[in-house]
Amino acid sequence: KLGGLHLIQRMNEKAVLNSGESINYACGLKIGEYKGHRIILHGGFGGGSSQITRFPDEELTFVIFSNRKHTDLDTYNLMFELADLFVEYKNTSHDSYENNDSINREIPLSLFAHKYWHDRDIRITRFVLENGRLAEMWLDEKYPMQRINSYIFQDDYEYIEFSNDGTSAKGLHKPTGESYTLNRIDDWDPSHETLEKYSGNYTSAELG
Repeated sequence: KLGGLHLIQRMNEKAVLNSGESINYACGLKIGEYKGHRIILHGGFGGGSSQITRFPDEELTFVIFSNRKHTDLDTYNLMFELADLFVEYKNTSHDSYENNDSINREIPLSLFAHKYWHDRDIRITRFVLENGRLAEMWLDEKYPMQRINSYIFQDDYEYIEFSNDGTSAKGLHKPTGESYTLNRIDDWDPSHETLEKYSGNYTSAELG
């Protein structure tokens, strides 16, 4: 095989940061879990979109290629829908969300309609009000969310549990069971005066 067993093993080893923390990204592959099963996956999008996901213990592999852009065809979540036809659900990490249906309507949705930093995806995500509902923005598309209780919302793929003051949130990706954190980002004016205080030399303990 091209590269040999050593290369294959390296590609499947999770990276370790200088802090000692292990992350789910390996050498070009993401190592995760779906419904309690190990998965190895990667994908991308630009002019088109693609996704490949392996279930090594079940000897199953799913590959999706598309000439359509990500906003027209979500190959990432489509892959999980395809996997549902073959893989039994084992992971029950989201049961605590489903069993809580108390909603205090006096807590306004506007408390959560802000920009947040997504620590798993390393990006900014935004929640907006859309026809009386909270919706998450992603690549100029709006994804309406169902309110489960005063602070917990869900769509087809995510659970979001906001803090009481709306400044942060815990997220859970339903298909993989991966958790992440959202931290609110206040709007600011990127003027010359605002940016000036950030100019200078910086060092990073992680990058060396």
